[in-house]
Amino acid sequence: MKIYIRLIRFAITSFVLKNNAQIKKKLNMKSFLAYFFLFIAHFSFAQEISETLIIDGEVNFCKPGVLNKSPGKGMLLDYRIQPNYTFKNDDISTAKIENNIRFNSKLKIPIIIKPGFKLLIGFRYMIEEFNFDASDVGHSSLYASIDGRDLKTTAAAIYISKPLNDRLYTSFRFGVSYSGNYSGFSTGQDRYATYRGVGVFGIKKSENFEYGFGLMYSKSFRNLNVLPFGFLNRTYNDKWGIEFAIPLSFKVRRNFRNGSMLLFGPQFASRSYSLDVQNMEEEKIDIFHLRRAGVETTLTFKQRIKGWLWMEANAGYAINLKVDVDNTETNVETKLNQSNGVYGSIGIFLSPPMKNKVCENTHQH
Repeated sequence: MKIYIRLIRFAITSFVLKNNAQIKKKLNMKSFLAYFFLFIAHFSFAQEISETLIIDGEVNFCKPGVLNKSPGKGMLLDYRIQPNYTFKNDDISTAKIENNIRFNSKLKIPIIIKPGFKLLIGFRYMIEEFNFDASDVGHSSLYASIDGRDLKTTAAAIYISKPLNDRLYTSFRFGVSYSGNYSGFSTGQDRYATYRGVGVFGIKKSENFEYGFGLMYSKSFRNLNVLPFGFLNRTYNDKWGIEFAIPLSFKVRRNFRNGSMLLFGPQFASRSYSLDVQNMEEEKIDIFHLRRAGVETTLTFKQRIKGWLWMEANAGYAINLKVDVDNTETNVETKLNQSNGVYGSIGIFLSPPMKNKVCENTHQH
């Protein structure tokens, strides 16, 4: 946690030192610090909604956005690795994960594009893999069942955007995803499914400032949640801005003239899987639910290569909050302690120019 606090302090100090004059004129420091307080003060609340709203490292619902904001991702290919960390428990010997790899892809397709209404459909496919040290796999039937195996997530969603006037808008997302170690490309079994719905009411005060609130619904193989959230995006000048999803993510943005940008800040991250686990004692398959939740403090670099094509690189430090393993056969919950560690990712994505945006640019002034 000390490292996490130091990173936040570094972000605030760098922002203030380099832009002192603009901050004094345009930004009340008390409100800036209040944004961080809102993020840090709601750990348990954010854990419940992060899986629904945080997808591919970004808050996932349609909104107009502000000038110079980070680009949306119409199509994405991404590779991520987190090396050398451990799982441990009082009853299970420490197991080393040599690397945790994710390959992620997604696609959004516009269906209806009109000035007063927009409809898109989206698809996503992700594979995650845990590679344990060979000598540690036998410590747990869970470890043996996921070591080197593909944990898959397949998802589909509908995105709807409807402006009410030149400054008020609504946005909705409805979708389903299937997460687990099932065989084949995808599955339709309800034991792997999570159903999600998101509704947003937004206010765009100007090209540089928007905010709003929403309601999230999620029904999964684990639980049922209906929870509120908020967001605030602001561009202060040609160089600096913030992108804040309350209480999920806080990013300070630095724009450059060559079409590139840097983002830095903390963000909640969580993943859940329904798993087939080989019972070593009774020679049968048990169903386990695995959930990991943590805070990732990330430095992101994005660069427009040409036209719609962008590249993105991320480097960060992940702080574990909890790892829960539920054996649905015995109703026994096991809590694992995951060590913190560094991670990195690189990817390419397509994002249309602002004049062609169909999700972010809900209306024009």
